Amino acid sequence: MYQVRKSIRERSYHEVEEIIKIEMKNPLFQTPTFKQFLLWHKGICTYYIQADIEKAMSLMQEALNLSETGNNAYSEREIEILNSIAILHSEVGQHKRAIETLEKAMVHLENLSCKKDVHIEIRLLYSLAKFLSFEEAYADSIQHCERGSKLCLQYESFYLYGELTFQHGYNLMKLGQKKEAIVYFCKARSIFQLQNNSDFVSYIDEEMSYLS
Repeated sequence: MYQVRKSIRERSYHEVEEIIKIEMKNPLFQTPTFKQFLLWHKGICTYYIQADIEKAMSLMQEALNLSETGNNAYSEREIEILNSIAILHSEVGQHKRAIETLEKAMVHLENLSCKKDVHIEIRLLYSLAKFLSFEEAYADSIQHCERGSKLCLQYESFYLYGELTFQHGYNLMKLGQKKEAIVYFCKARSIFQLQNNSDFVSYIDEEMSYLS
């Protein structure tokens, strides 16, 4: 499961697909918990490898249907599945549906009595910020960037901190606040340099070139 999550973050979808093919036959992965995990990631791979959005969504819904808590109270994993569904909606241009799905996920997260993974809320806030930017709701997006960044600082985590900082700057740029945008871009660039994320550093350099 760790290897699957790691490969998904690295966008190694073919590698994940091979792991799933093997583990789907493994008797240890026939429990609802493990089967849900495999169906979720099979859905992700189905979209990014086959570009089959309907099949991908069907697999993720099948994974959600294995919920042991019911539709009124999702677990952390099921909230993560909702985040994946929202991302796929956005990938095909359905940004409003993506935002609605994430708002539903946030409600479920707020209703959880015990939160084990502090990164889930940060992930949802970043996704919301990004999709709101797509809808040109830049001020609303900034609010989610600020909430996500505060959580990063609270938990002393770099997880998505650079992305949230960049998104904040991007929104400011779109609002015509160029000087303020450069401050956030420079801050994000420093974070990505520390993380050895050369691709994002280059992307920020490109965005900043439009402001000079």
